[in-house]
Amino acid sequence: MVFAARFLIRLASLLPDEVDLRQTGRDVEALASRLDEGTFKTTKCISLTPVPGFHHGRTLQRVLRKARKERVIPPKTRPASPDRTVPYGTDRVPSRH
Repeated sequence: MVFAARFLIRLASLLPDEVDLRQTGRDVEALASRLDEGTFKTTKCISLTPVPGFHHGRTLQRVLRKARKERVIPPKTRPASPDRTVPYGTDRVPSRH
């Protein structure tokens, strides 16, 4: 998995128009954090399975940090702020007169 993630970052540097750079960054970061924890959680399974060689997560985090520093992968984005279409302090449910 680590090899595939590093290869994906390499592809992003070679073919930036063909790879979704933000999604690649999120995916590689999620994998690195799971490996760094020493557990891997699959999407369909609730239980956590130990992964041997979890030190590879830190290596992957360094690779990702370097790719962001060299501007191959864009920096982490912050979550979007809540929608403020309704002015602050007003009811969201229209009142009945």
